[in-house]
Amino acid sequence: MGAFSGMSAAVPTQGGLYFEVGNHVVKVNRIKYSQSDLNQKEWYIVETVILQSDTMQVGCEPSWLIEVPGKYPALSLGNIKGFLLAAFGSYAKINGTEPPTPSDIGEAETKWSFSEENPLAGVVVTAKAFNKKTREGNDFTRIKWGLPENVEGYVEQ
Repeated sequence: MGAFSGMSAAVPTQGGLYFEVGNHVVKVNRIKYSQSDLNQKEWYIVETVILQSDTMQVGCEPSWLIEVPGKYPALSLGNIKGFLLAAFGSYAKINGTEPPTPSDIGEAETKWSFSEENPLAGVVVTAKAFNKKTREGNDFTRIKWGLPENVEGYVEQ
């Protein structure tokens, strides 16, 4: 057995680029729900591309990950709902429909967001990233999701 004998079964790592502190306008590429092979943790993942930013290069592709249910399930679900309100709001604005209210987004809508259809691909949202101190005193980057003033201006014709 050589050093590379397991190469045919190896899965390429995807690495990760995360949001830097700052104000960003991003387009959603894909949303997925995944389980880590390493520790069996489950993740809600939003893959994006930067369209405009005051701290990150346009075109780079940061991801946002939330562990589900995570150490604090109510916070995890609340963070996901915040993202979904912005994403479904962008989707509604682009399609000329009413944006959702928090009570409109439940389990079915969340599961639909990461379905094979990839229904939210292409929606544009803002991501205001800021640091918050953990109990241990470390920085943790939080994201406040929203809608750009002119969502339609970002939609590819």
